[in-house]
Amino acid sequence: RLAPLTARRVRDGVTEDVQAVELGVGDELLVRSGEVFAADGAVLEGDGRVDESMLTGESQAMPKAPGALVHQGTLNLATPLRVRVTAVAGNTVLAGIVALLERAQAERPRLARAADRAAAWFLGRILVGAALVFAVWWFIDPARAFPATLSVLVVTCPCALSLATPTALAAATAALARRGVLVAHTDAIETLSKATHVLWDKTGTLTKGLVRIEDVRTFGSTTAEQALAWAAALEQLSEHPIARAFTASGTATGRAAEVEVHAGRGVEGSIAGHRLRIGSRSFANELARTVGAGATGPETDDGSADSWVYLGDASGLLAAFRLTDPLRPEARDCVTGLAALDLPSEIVSGDQPRAVARIAERCGIARGAARLTPQGKLA
Repeated sequence: RLAPLTARRVRDGVTEDVQAVELGVGDELLVRSGEVFAADGAVLEGDGRVDESMLTGESQAMPKAPGALVHQGTLNLATPLRVRVTAVAGNTVLAGIVALLERAQAERPRLARAADRAAAWFLGRILVGAALVFAVWWFIDPARAFPATLSVLVVTCPCALSLATPTALAAATAALARRGVLVAHTDAIETLSKATHVLWDKTGTLTKGLVRIEDVRTFGSTTAEQALAWAAALEQLSEHPIARAFTASGTATGRAAEVEVHAGRGVEGSIAGHRLRIGSRSFANELARTVGAGATGPETDDGSADSWVYLGDASGLLAAFRLTDPLRPEARDCVTGLAALDLPSEIVSGDQPRAVARIAERCGIARGAARLTPQGKLA
């Protein structure tokens, strides 16, 4: 129900209202303020803000500049945007979520299959028992043979054994969906009861994900304003919560080209022919080492537990940004509640060790792993 039925398509300078099902990849759409995107796409013109809470759960609107991605079902809150369609129908992010939920409701979990096997065994014995009851009452009182047999079948109700389990699981899956929890596999409900540990991501999970820039330190002749402008331009195409701290500042000047997002490390791109990197200290310095430069920039460890993000080019480090991300108020109580259920918590994060240690201490979590890539988190 989140996807609109119609869209405003632009062809040869003419705007026309069409059914959303008629859209194709490559079509150009005009989405005005207050309208919902009818397909996934990339912004061609306009700088606006989009409510993506139906996908991310974050109430804060996300800034969108040319090149940024938008998704079906999200709401345009600001200026009109011209969008090039990149995915329609069953290929959108929203359609993928719906497909996951439908698959979860349609599949037969292990518990239901076990109930079916038990029901088959149970049904055979109930039928044998009912036949014996009929035979006994036929010799005692033929008039009561049928009611007695029927009573046996009604009381045992063998069909209910097969129906009860999938009905309960379907009701649970629907109830969770209404609360914003997507069950990709119904086996997960059964498996969750056997969990022994809980692994938490940090940014946007234990914390609010509303990262703010607290301090900017520049190296060499780079000014703070120039460093922020370069950083914002690089981060425009990144979906990471840390990128929002830079894009929300509105300091971007120009657009980055040849942008490459390195998961768990940072972003690399060119701005007016100037090759730059932003991310971890080692990642930002690699560009200098690649071209044989020796400059690495001074240390920035001032003893705080906040996260540091570095900007660098072929000459070495240009700037460092100190970021803070407030803890969710319910995080500690949630961790404590899980501990009471004998479920110890750990943090797996791509952030620096000091920031991870700070959040772990505030949440009462004993262990935390830092500087992990997505593959490292999975491992």
